[in-house]
Amino acid sequence: NFEDAWLVELRVAQNLPWKSIADHFQTRFGRRYSVSALQMRFCRMRRRQSTNVCEPDLLALLDAHDYWETKRWHIISEKV
Repeated sequence: NFEDAWLVELRVAQNLPWKSIADHFQTRFGRRYSVSALQMRFCRMRRRQSTNVCEPDLLALLDAHDYWETKRWHIISEKV
């Protein structure tokens, strides 16, 4: 959905306040969305995304994070 992508772009990438996002939506799509409606929409999108991670993927992500935390300076020093 283009509106959802636009919402993520404005909130995450551009870090705009919710009032500005509501104004952008009215200008771009010609519909007035309340700040609370946009916040709930964003929250639902985030919730859907966060529940799509299966356990093996989550464990692999945690392992990768631990590896990076313990080895990052060694990796960086090899690159310099």
